[in-house]
Amino acid sequence: MHRQYSSRAGNDAHSARSKAHGHNLPHAIGCPAGDLVYIKGGRDNCRARDKCMVTKLINGEGWCQLRKFTTSQFRSKTYDVRISDCYIITLELLDRS
Repeated sequence: MHRQYSSRAGNDAHSARSKAHGHNLPHAIGCPAGDLVYIKGGRDNCRARDKCMVTKLINGEGWCQLRKFTTSQFRSKTYDVRISDCYIITLELLDRS
């Protein structure tokens, strides 16, 4: 069972690169509080993804606390999300939207 797990864990990077179809892989490591991020699963076919701001990192657990961000205000509800489920909004992504 350990051999199977290590084999699958070793293939994660190759699988992610293959599924990216030539695009840059999203980076979530090192997103400090105050960064704008998208949630990977937070997508709807009828509208764009919601921008969220990292308000707090939960130390040592791989989780962060987010608040949705609109053009003029923050939402009051906070969301606890895994850091691996977020990716940082870069300047090139903001220019496209």
